[in-house]
Amino acid sequence: VIELLGDFNNDGNFDSADVRYFADGLAMTVGATPVLDRKAVFTAVDNASNNAGGALNFFGTTKATPAPYAAGDSRANIAKAKVAGAFLATPGYAPVGQDNAIDGWDLCYIYKQFKQNANVVDGALNWSNTAEAIGGDLSADMNGDRVIDQNDVVEVVQVVLGTTMGDVNLDGVQNAADVSIVTANMGMTSACWQQGDLDGDGTVTAFDLSIAQSAARCGPADLAQQGGLSGFDGLLDNNDFIVFIDLFFDQNAYADFGQQGGIAGADGTFDNNDFIVFIDRFFAGC
Repeated sequence: VIELLGDFNNDGNFDSADVRYFADGLAMTVGATPVLDRKAVFTAVDNASNNAGGALNFFGTTKATPAPYAAGDSRANIAKAKVAGAFLATPGYAPVGQDNAIDGWDLCYIYKQFKQNANVVDGALNWSNTAEAIGGDLSADMNGDRVIDQNDVVEVVQVVLGTTMGDVNLDGVQNAADVSIVTANMGMTSACWQQGDLDGDGTVTAFDLSIAQSAARCGPADLAQQGGLSGFDGLLDNNDFIVFIDLFFDQNAYADFGQQGGIAGADGTFDNNDFIVFIDRFFAGC
């Protein structure tokens, strides 16, 4: 009886809330070695809905930026606005933090798992490490690798929201308006992304200002600063190739450019398709 077997939140009904519960951490991928992969499952839910004649955006999720919705994007909707300085969430129990909007609160909550977590000392919350997992929320795993780190923030900012790491107000454009927000909130503690805390340490500092003031990105292939340092500089040159190769072999989310067939879009794998799409984006210019 599906109304009983699928009633994961035990409210007596089988509805979208149960599908959400299922996708957020109960579902396992199909294969020789099934794993918890939120990105893959949320994508499968959207595609199943679309194939059945329903909406591609099954959960009706909106975005702060004007970026179009893509299958699986709802995985980034994990946190509501803070109440009395705290997030209303129940890590490890039920996905109740979502508010049907992907915005700065979600980015802030992801950062909270590995940047403001006393159990994490290496910059990444590894779900396989019980000591770290007990203080974290797997809902913040955006790329399906069961590790919560900077790559998950990048996944939301660049892949889901389609913007840059200095876009404070998440309007899809990095400009003076973002700099003014950081400047106005300099020194603020218990801050979130939309208040200028771009590095996720909870405080608006000069480092956040430097991110907001960095050059506007020259398209997705702008990966490097002069000297081959990671970080966009508004130019497309040999430095971007150098950094792309480094990121590719590190399996960093920044280098996940292509899907199978050389189609643009991250797919969680690192292969020749990423090279093909990166080169296309590079020669497409700014």
